[in-house]
Amino acid sequence: MASSVEVFDARSLAHLASHSLGPTDGSLVWFDRFDRTGLEGQWIAGFAHYDGRGGVAGRDRRDTRIEVLDASFRRLAGWLLPDSVLERLAPHSASGGAMGPDGMLYLLGHEREELYVLAFPAQGPKLERLATVALGLPGQALVWDRTSAERIVWGISRPDREVRAFRIPTIRLD
Repeated sequence: MASSVEVFDARSLAHLASHSLGPTDGSLVWFDRFDRTGLEGQWIAGFAHYDGRGGVAGRDRRDTRIEVLDASFRRLAGWLLPDSVLERLAPHSASGGAMGPDGMLYLLGHEREELYVLAFPAQGPKLERLATVALGLPGQALVWDRTSAERIVWGISRPDREVRAFRIPTIRLD
């Protein structure tokens, strides 16, 4: 697998830049800014693997990785998805991901109309599932609306060929 990050002007859709990641361990399916203590100004990215058709021999959704990259797109840190999320994604992987304003990672799968809220572990290689939010969107892409004071995400309904907005509840940590 090989991936690249393509940059477009949001208004004109003119192509501005291409950043090749070369061969990657998984297919780059989402990419976002990552600002967390010790890793400010970096990027976070999802590299997916799939079960069976469309996948790589010897790999499946359990090999999906979440990685932090620096400004030169070098790997700084990485995590695996928790088993409870992998079970619900089967046989695919997360198709959309974005950092929330609360510092949590929000992931969207392909078929189930739900959003997974994940926290970064204090130690260990697996993210922690905090909540699942029902969402009327069978996944494809996800972005937080940073222009709104409300907790709004935008996603693409591939089957309906629509872009939709959703209000996301505040996730309470106990």
